[in-house]
Amino acid sequence: MGIHFHKFKVLVHAASILSAGIILLSGCSAIPQNGGTSTQSLASITDTPTHRYHPGKFVWHDLLSMDVNASQDFYGKLFGWRFSSTGGYVEIYNGKHKIGGIVRIEKGQNEQTITASWLASISVANVDAAIDQVRAHKGKVINGPLNMPLRGKGALVADSRGAHLVLLHAKDGDPEDREPAMGDWLWNEIWSNAPEETIAFYKAVGGYSEIKKEGDYAIFINEDKWRAGVRFSDHDVSIRWVPAIRVSDPGSLLEKVEELGGNIWIRPGDLPGNPDTALISDNMGALLILQRWTFSNLRERH
Repeated sequence: MGIHFHKFKVLVHAASILSAGIILLSGCSAIPQNGGTSTQSLASITDTPTHRYHPGKFVWHDLLSMDVNASQDFYGKLFGWRFSSTGGYVEIYNGKHKIGGIVRIEKGQNEQTITASWLASISVANVDAAIDQVRAHKGKVINGPLNMPLRGKGALVADSRGAHLVLLHAKDGDPEDREPAMGDWLWNEIWSNAPEETIAFYKAVGGYSEIKKEGDYAIFINEDKWRAGVRFSDHDVSIRWVPAIRVSDPGSLLEKVEELGGNIWIRPGDLPGNPDTALISDNMGALLILQRWTFSNLRERH
């Protein structure tokens, strides 16, 4: 799953368009700089409470965008996503399911190259214990932990190589595992030029029970389900998590991506072994993968 890069030059160029500075969730006033209580009520991550948890699962995605209206226009027209705004926070729906949110970020005086970014949240059984593992494995706690009234307890962290994500123990539980529909989040992968270090970090923090290695790729597994992947690279690439969206035909969407102001970095078939994958950035610069995928094996459902 994900992009099987045999040539990494295009990928490095694509990554270089993203901000070299740190985009913090606190910049959206969702997580205060010194912990405490959130000043902005981020929504619950479930349509209805489940009160069940799936540690290591990527349970939410927030788009950090400089222009919330432009982002809604892009994703609404490309995937048919719907949006609902509450108190300045925009919830994203694919069909009847809530799948993410959008928060506005502002360009700082010293951050002239800042672009939008998808920030993922992974489920942890205990945020404080996960933070201990972050620090033990040379990561950094950027903000938190804090209690968000509707969402639960969370912390924004950077891993040992600088990639950002949110550790979350959701108030109402995690979304149930289900086969992703078209337009749903399919996968998350991290690009790393220090794969063994990255694997060790997330095995500890995410509590994964199994790591499956296949060539230049590793898969994190929990509850007998694939949860995320690590893309190995020997290049000096900006290490980050990149989400993938399930689509029926990536190639058929690329003209629309460009019409809506996005960019195409890798087309299906550009690289050997990748007829079903495209790498794009949206109209604000956020990077994401478009992936065609069929579920022939229950172990591949995540």
